[in-house]
Amino acid sequence: MSRVSSRVWQVTALLLLAACGDDGAASGAEGTSSSGAAESDATGVGTTSSSGGDVSTSEGGEAETGSSSSTTGPDAPLESIPGQARYALVGETVTLDGSASTGAVLYQWNFDDGSEPAPPSEDPVAVITYDTPGRYRPVLTVFDGSGNQLAEDVTITVTFEPTHTPRQSSTIAIDADDRAVVVSPDSDELTTVERRGEAFALGVRVPTCGRPRTVAWWGAQPVVACQDDAVAIHDLDAGTFTPVPLPYGARPFGVVVVEDDAFVTLQGTGAVARIALDGTPTVLETLPAITDARGIAAMPDGRLGITRWRSPDAEGQLVLLDPQTGAVEPVALQFDPQAASDTEAGGVPSYLTQLLISPIGDFAAVPSLQANIDHGTFINGDAFTFETTLRGVVSYLDVGEGMVENFSLRRHFDNRGFL
Repeated sequence: MSRVSSRVWQVTALLLLAACGDDGAASGAEGTSSSGAAESDATGVGTTSSSGGDVSTSEGGEAETGSSSSTTGPDAPLESIPGQARYALVGETVTLDGSASTGAVLYQWNFDDGSEPAPPSEDPVAVITYDTPGRYRPVLTVFDGSGNQLAEDVTITVTFEPTHTPRQSSTIAIDADDRAVVVSPDSDELTTVERRGEAFALGVRVPTCGRPRTVAWWGAQPVVACQDDAVAIHDLDAGTFTPVPLPYGARPFGVVVVEDDAFVTLQGTGAVARIALDGTPTVLETLPAITDARGIAAMPDGRLGITRWRSPDAEGQLVLLDPQTGAVEPVALQFDPQAASDTEAGGVPSYLTQLLISPIGDFAAVPSLQANIDHGTFINGDAFTFETTLRGVVSYLDVGEGMVENFSLRRHFDNRGFL
């Protein structure tokens, strides 16, 4: 609603003009209601909200039945319909369309950007440009010819234009056609889920290598890392796959595809294997990375981010690996010294499986368990409870500042252990 009192007379004048053009059906109303329920003032004069002209109240207090049965236009029941929620980019023109609303003769938009609401208008359409990212809820207020009003909002999520295509190891991968592929470690299978019109349906279910852990797309072919020391490149149409054997005890886990190469973490040896996918799949080289290498992600600068699954006592650990030179840069997640409570607990981030980069390449998120190893009966005399032993957390790192953790942004999840 407008905070500027000088606009009150504008709204009143416009509504009076609209009421005069509505066959006088509501011109005797001396009050308004947005609930549709009849009311009476001290003089006994009743008022109602306009609801298509079906019921009005006379000065004698008797209900009169109208003849209108229209469901659209100004005689329909008053309803504010601001359109569907959607995404937009910073600086992009957003068209807000309330023309699906019913029973309205005037429309007013409040853009939720800190500006004053637009004045009521007969035009249900408005345009706005949002200059900063965020989740906005513009409100459409509609008025009928009797002065009744209803309001409804719509969510507009505004983001910067993506500059980075996130690629990270995961148990599920989605291609450009919204086709998802999922690994099943229990059954050694690969399953696809496909979009069909507005719905999704089961695609194919095919066998894969033993103990599959993660999957990535290479064009139309899934590439699967399996802990039985192999990587599988699938032909879904034929229902077959080409295995790429790896050394005994390598325990492949994470896989990410960059152009025509697959990079696979080898948890057993703490290395990353580079596999050429074009032609006959071949292991080109093995690059030392970090002990207990687990998750892997392609970084905006061309390097690879790799997580250490189980952390040492002092800190959580990751590395940045340059696949061209083999150079390794360590990255740390800070030990949390805070005392435990029923909602948070200190300790070290551990069980680091994923490294997630934002679509604009500005920050990275690392979900994990946080083990409260600095407390306990034999350390500080405080006995553990189910609330103070461990907790699920997400840590955030500033990519532009060299992958330095912003510790103040670390988030704890109550009643959650492993993320």
